[in-house]
Amino acid sequence: MYKKILLTIVSLAVLGIIIFLIVIFTDFNARSEAGQKSDTAVTSMNDVKDEAKSEVSKHMNPFGDSVQQKELKDKDFINYIHKMSHQKVSAEEKWGFYQITAERIKWLLAGLDKTEHTLKHGELYRSILKRWINGDFSNVVNDHNDLWEIQGGSIGKATGKLSKEQEKKYMQKNKGKE
Repeated sequence: MYKKILLTIVSLAVLGIIIFLIVIFTDFNARSEAGQKSDTAVTSMNDVKDEAKSEVSKHMNPFGDSVQQKELKDKDFINYIHKMSHQKVSAEEKWGFYQITAERIKWLLAGLDKTEHTLKHGELYRSILKRWINGDFSNVVNDHNDLWEIQGGSIGKATGKLSKEQEKKYMQKNKGKE
């Protein structure tokens, strides 16, 4: 009788351990699969966000605008070139700023190739940009003022070219304002 009781207790213990292991294993797998699904969902959401950012940046020009080269008008060239010239000139007032970069100049030159036939001042933009792409800013005061006059400017006429130190200070002051 003692052996039957012992055998029953051992059998129940083994059965309990088996049931316990099954429950633990099943619960672990369920959690693991849920975690994988969750990780996959998070990864998918991140992929969607990255794709959206990439899609937006594909449609942005080097100035951070949505205007594409084939859509450029006189007002766009004047706006971009005029605001870039602020980096190099002194004036009583300056509204707007874009840092002069080779990427921006090349982008505008390529835009000119696509739209020059529709522009009133295409030759002016090209002469400015060709000098600038070669690092020639000797005429930047006149460049600024030509564009400023086309815009009908009354305040902010360039009065001189900034020194290297003045330009550096201007750049630091306007960093992140593009």
